[in-house]
Amino acid sequence: MDERAKYFPTGKADFKAVREKDSLYVDKTEYIHRLIKSSGQTIYWFLARPRRFGKSLLVDTLNNLFLGRKELFEGLDIHSRGYDFEPFPVINLSMDAVDTDTVENLGSTLKARLREIATAEGVGFSEETPKSLFISLINGLKAKYKKNVVVLIDEYDKPILDYLDNEVMVEKIRKTLQDFYLTLKSQEKNLHFVFITGISKVAQTAIHSSLNNLTDLTLNDDYAAICGYTIEEFHAAFDPYLEATLASMRAKGRVLANHTPEGLTQAIFKKYDGYSWDGRTKILNPFSINSFFSSQKFDKFWFVTGPPTYLDKAMKIDPYAFAKLSLTEYGLSKLLTASLGSANPVPTLFQTGYLTVDQVINYDPTSTSKPASVSNYAVPLSRVKDETFYTLKVPNEEVKLSYENALFNVLYHSLSSLGDDKITEKSFLIQKSLLNKDIITLENEFKSILSSLPYNIHIQDHRFYQALLYYYLQGLISEVRSEVMSAEGRSDLEITLFDDTKVIIELKYIPAPNAALKDGSNKEESDKSDFVKTDQVKVDADWINKKLDQTVLVALTQIEEKNYARQYLGQYKVLKVGLAIYHRADIKIAFGPDQEKNG
Repeated sequence: MDERAKYFPTGKADFKAVREKDSLYVDKTEYIHRLIKSSGQTIYWFLARPRRFGKSLLVDTLNNLFLGRKELFEGLDIHSRGYDFEPFPVINLSMDAVDTDTVENLGSTLKARLREIATAEGVGFSEETPKSLFISLINGLKAKYKKNVVVLIDEYDKPILDYLDNEVMVEKIRKTLQDFYLTLKSQEKNLHFVFITGISKVAQTAIHSSLNNLTDLTLNDDYAAICGYTIEEFHAAFDPYLEATLASMRAKGRVLANHTPEGLTQAIFKKYDGYSWDGRTKILNPFSINSFFSSQKFDKFWFVTGPPTYLDKAMKIDPYAFAKLSLTEYGLSKLLTASLGSANPVPTLFQTGYLTVDQVINYDPTSTSKPASVSNYAVPLSRVKDETFYTLKVPNEEVKLSYENALFNVLYHSLSSLGDDKITEKSFLIQKSLLNKDIITLENEFKSILSSLPYNIHIQDHRFYQALLYYYLQGLISEVRSEVMSAEGRSDLEITLFDDTKVIIELKYIPAPNAALKDGSNKEESDKSDFVKTDQVKVDADWINKKLDQTVLVALTQIEEKNYARQYLGQYKVLKVGLAIYHRADIKIAFGPDQEKNG
């Protein structure tokens, strides 16, 4: 692999370390230069992006820029524009680092960080409240350097988002933060540049209601690519590493269906591309891209770091609202305000990165009807007239699977209620039933999984049921894998039994008649074989059984045609299982011919 990049940064957002280690860095200083040149209009800037999307690295880049560390910017866009790198005093705060276990801890850790800055700068400070310490630090820095102060606040909303399901704590934390953030307004004459990031707009924190001329960059077309990687940036930065990555993947047995640089790029885009904040500029998730090139394997990198606390809490308040979402496109004009507990979970999904902008529709206020693009959405005409309208979509495959996994973790708790002995007993039962091809026991077990879901939870999507089964089996059997790549495709589930037997499971979901394209499944983004299209017919037991019989054979045929088992010749005996689910209520299991270890 090209030695120019000693590693792909996935850890701490440290601009100085990235530059000094000559790590891969995608240059975003063009946008920073644009911000600075626009500061005559306002000194206050706000940006919302999901977690793991480069906000913290952007803030640290600004920190180094305003400290005047010109040498770190050599070769970057802003250096070529003749920027003078004049140093300023900087207060750099990450609210992700404060302790929010209690309001007292919040205040004490805020003061500790401010005291740390004051001590390092040799500035005297007050010891009363976070607000008074903040004010004395700003005034002290201005007096020392004879310059206005730069304030950078990363994840400003984190303390409140941690407690949006606790009204008492929210009110206490809100009061502390409101007093603290109001300092930015009272000290405007002493400030040079203020940049604030978060996930959402939280009402009554004084950030959005009190700051004069606060410019929100979140849905600003000119800054749509300020975080993340555009398609062009990806090609410029990562194309040199495609060949070496393919070679490494091949050596590790990770072979793509199209094992070429072009094929790898297509697979990466399908997995990690698709974000947008203007409906035109497509953005790749930077954390997932760097994690992929660092590990040379596809994984749900964004999800395995844990779903954001904000989303997790929202799902627990009303999981059914989230489960009933189809996750295709939604129209909504107000996307950014935090509203945990709202009957409409779409803003939460947008803010946390599970939905992104598909189209931006500017409505003609003189028209008497909605634009065709939004005519199917239940949005009042008066609201469409007053505001820009956004339609949303799921960005990519990683996010789709991550959403289903996060929802599953909230919805399904039956395993956690079992004792260790019962889990061991159930694990042995399933493994024994697979080895003995005990179809009746397996069908009853899988039916129990579906029946444990609340009656009104019904997501008509193959991948939802795949995730459901995967996490259930993973709780019982240690060796369970999902989306296992082979030379000709990906199997749904694979289980290793007793070190010498592989079980390959291909799952097919049968929607109710006329539901195949109305249930929110994205036909273009899904493997067409995942769905069995149905016409308008009379549904009775005979029709259901016939459809199940046909579909389970489709699943077994796919295992054979895609040669999922071939890669295990000489290593394992392989059992092939077809699984068909109709409308969540009925299941059919069938076994195909075994592949013996030595053929």
